[in-house]
Amino acid sequence: MQGNEFDSETRTDQQQRWERAITMSILAVIASGILGFAAQDVYFTKPPRRSNPISVCIANLKAIDEAKGTWASENQKMNSDVPAEAEIFGVTNYIREKPVCPLGGKYTLGSMCEKPRCSIPGHTL
Repeated sequence: MQGNEFDSETRTDQQQRWERAITMSILAVIASGILGFAAQDVYFTKPPRRSNPISVCIANLKAIDEAKGTWASENQKMNSDVPAEAEIFGVTNYIREKPVCPLGGKYTLGSMCEKPRCSIPGHTL
């Protein structure tokens, strides 16, 4: 009989351990879900980053410069050649729409040996 009593006590200890383990697992899943929702809330409620107008203008100038280089290599142009805006900008050309300086500057393409320029000082490549 003592063997049976020992077995029944062991079974209840094992059952209690399993119940604790299951409870802890459920709590861990719930906690991770709450933390996930909290992290998602923080991520999606951050205000959007605002771009620096000078950086946007410089990025536009880089895109224009790359388009000029592609135009020159595809059309066997010399360093002194100046592309027309219609050859660079357009639906079927290298840049779909002519970029606009966020501060209202005007872009000048220049010759192939010159970098494109913006009329606002400090907006340079």
